[in-house]
Amino acid sequence: MAQDKTSGTPANDANGEARKEPQLRILRQYVKDLSFENPRAVEREGWGAKKPEIEINMEVMRKHVGENNYEVALKLVAKASIESDVVFLAEVLYGGLFQVENVPAEKLDAVISIEGPRQLFPFARRILADMVRDGGFPSLLLSPVDFSQLYRSAAKKNDEKPQPNSE
Repeated sequence: MAQDKTSGTPANDANGEARKEPQLRILRQYVKDLSFENPRAVEREGWGAKKPEIEINMEVMRKHVGENNYEVALKLVAKASIESDVVFLAEVLYGGLFQVENVPAEKLDAVISIEGPRQLFPFARRILADMVRDGGFPSLLLSPVDFSQLYRSAAKKNDEKPQPNSE
């Protein structure tokens, strides 16, 4: 039950009913897809002091799967190359099933798009780091990600896209 912080009594809305607090629960989380390619494993000795160039890509996917349930999937892809040769390619698609309640409709997309991947990221990051390390490379440690900023940037890009002519 929501409590008024000053008096300790239940917080009420304008109709006198107890306010329901927004809730986001993880019902389950899981690996959806996992891939590691190490095409030049036996040739590594000849690379000498060359360090691979590492490219990291991330994608967030969302899907409504029930009355208050949403699947959020976070895809992380790490590709390491020396010149034009791929050294390794690691991909993890890590998902979670979230239950969202008492969130206003206008804020629902933001809550799912920010909080879902924020909660999944540490697990996906660890799986990716372990895969790279188990492939014989130094562990790949990704910096924390500001999913709120990513969401705002994506929303701004969508606002800047030309709208179809409605004539």
